[in-house]
Amino acid sequence: MARFPLSSAERLRISGALATLALARMRGLVLSSWQRLALVLQRPPRRLLVAPQDIRTIDPVRVEEYQRGQFTFGGQSLDVGAASPFAQEPPSTAFARALCDFGWLRHVRAAPGAEISTTARKLVDDFLRYRKPCHSPALEPDVTARRLLSFLSQSPILLEGADRDFYDRFLHGLKQDHDRVQRALCQPQADITRLNLILAAAAYSLCAAVSPQRLQRAGQRLAKELAAQVLADGCHISRNPGVLVAVALDLMPLQQAFVARGITPPRQLAAALTRLQAHLRKLRHPDGSLALFNGMGPSAMDALALALAHDGNHELAPSAATPGGYLRLGAGNSVLIMDGGLPPPMRHSASAHAGTLAFEFSSGDQRLVINCGSCDDTKPLLREAGRLTAAHSTLEIDETSSATFAADHGLQAHVRHQIISGPEEVDVEHREEAGDQFLGATHDGYARHFGLLHTRQLGLSRRGDRLIGEDSLHPAPGGRSPPALPFSIRFHLHPSVRAVPADNGRAIRLETSHGEAWLFEAGGTPLALEDSALIASRAGTRPTTQIVISGETGATTRFAWSLTRASSGS
Repeated sequence: MARFPLSSAERLRISGALATLALARMRGLVLSSWQRLALVLQRPPRRLLVAPQDIRTIDPVRVEEYQRGQFTFGGQSLDVGAASPFAQEPPSTAFARALCDFGWLRHVRAAPGAEISTTARKLVDDFLRYRKPCHSPALEPDVTARRLLSFLSQSPILLEGADRDFYDRFLHGLKQDHDRVQRALCQPQADITRLNLILAAAAYSLCAAVSPQRLQRAGQRLAKELAAQVLADGCHISRNPGVLVAVALDLMPLQQAFVARGITPPRQLAAALTRLQAHLRKLRHPDGSLALFNGMGPSAMDALALALAHDGNHELAPSAATPGGYLRLGAGNSVLIMDGGLPPPMRHSASAHAGTLAFEFSSGDQRLVINCGSCDDTKPLLREAGRLTAAHSTLEIDETSSATFAADHGLQAHVRHQIISGPEEVDVEHREEAGDQFLGATHDGYARHFGLLHTRQLGLSRRGDRLIGEDSLHPAPGGRSPPALPFSIRFHLHPSVRAVPADNGRAIRLETSHGEAWLFEAGGTPLALEDSALIASRAGTRPTTQIVISGETGATTRFAWSLTRASSGS
């Protein structure tokens, strides 16, 4: 695997990011001082006017576990019996974050009628009494924002039949979390954390009896942030499909809360919601799952269904090139989704992948070609492995990714996980001829290190029964003549697909669990079957297979391949 020292452009990019971050923090310290003074003068709300409805699904099994004192988060469990989970040492930081953000509190609604308020109130009161010091994960900005949203949405069951002491303690806790949210907004935050903070602040302003001026400011700030983070085609600026689901499930209740207060929601809220729902449809396979690009983990089918349930348009975002960079072809019952975009801006790229020109392909509700995907941050090594070009169905040169990720040492550690260099140009062409659809795209991610451009041509027949492709490498304009380098074109297969060599290793027969068969060929070029893994799986990493075309670069390297539906008996 080739290793390259940082270029002067990469060093300059890192230095610029650190300087911007330092200035933002200095500015935040000044703002935070004023903010603290202003917040001290504000009193806790005396009552709540409305409550945003949490539309996420609930699980009766979970509430039975909570009542027995069993809590499972981040893959780890804690059995506290009759004691409080907040008085115990958490088994991991991930567990503590999940416990203290109270997103799980909605499941308590599944308890028998008379027990709902009692169970919910006891758990929340335990937290309010055992609140940890300032270094606790419970007080991290994102955890605080999610907890504030959860407390507000579950406030009807928490306050029903509550005595005055709990009532006051709860409202005081809301005020404390709101103050922390406001102070956190004075400091630089990751994109989705900042949006969560702003959503929580807007929800609090709607639910509590704040002044019209404060409510207006909260709405304006939300509108501004949505305009910055939700692109014109509905893609999130991080390019992570999963973020869109979470944002939609927060925006819909907030929109309803504006209406419940008799206030017209900011027009940007409804517009952003419509756009991101259309983009979710663009990135969804026929089996209901989202394509595995740029930090996307296993799809929560119930959450995705809810995010799209109130979409009155039922439209797809445009299939052609758009700001988000994703492209889609659909014919018959086949769907192809390709990443034809640039990496996100550096500060928004902490979960982005080096998967430019990678694609996924489905036939009906069977995914055939996939990417390896991502997992949660409890498995950091696996998560980072899923970001590499080798974990995507695209071309890789000399075991080197098309984008460079910041390392965990030196100055790079301050921007760790971010993409510090990658493709700077992606040229895309989309056309249709006699019902057949074609995509063509070229990226320059390998130009600096190897002087080569990667071009991928894809064509889907009008009946969806044949996918043709061609991958080529050619010298970048003005680039040096590169030496012969090894390359691999990878096609990761879904674990439910059985791959069988055919024609003496010059073809691969793909058999699905539905009795369908496809034949993969590359013009007689030898094909290899190698081990792979589906990282984005709720059941843990699942072993699977990948088809690999290998070779060495030359003046021009060109490989054509095809995937053709065959009858199950042929």
